[in-house]
Amino acid sequence: MLARQSDKVVVLGQNSRGMMDYGNIVHYKTTCPKIRNNYP
Repeated sequence: MLARQSDKVVVLGQNSRGMMDYGNIVHYKTTCPKIRNNYP
């Protein structure tokens, strides 16, 4: 969000309707120890 406020930044892509979340993060481990999913 801070980068978008700068005149030196060009934002590319489409709005994916994502959101920023500041809540607790839930960690899901997978069968592969190198891969982990994190969900807000």
